[in-house]
Amino acid sequence: MPKFYCDYCDTYLTHDSPSVRKTHCSGRKHKENVKDYYCKWMEEQAQSLIDKTTAAFQQGKIPPTPFSAPPPAGAMI
Repeated sequence: MPKFYCDYCDTYLTHDSPSVRKTHCSGRKHKENVKDYYCKWMEEQAQSLIDKTTAAFQQGKIPPTPFSAPPPAGAMI
């Protein structure tokens, strides 16, 4: 019987049967590895958006926020 490789845990399971796979996927270490994987993925996505926004702002494609300047004299809030 072929071995099953878990991408999240970076390990091979001894068998590729549904019961072994189910036991592995319900384990604490596997769940932590899955959570860590997606946390890192979300951080990378957020950083990518931040980098793209910063680059667009520096190139002048995004105007400064309208709240960065003080309100005109006599303006009501």
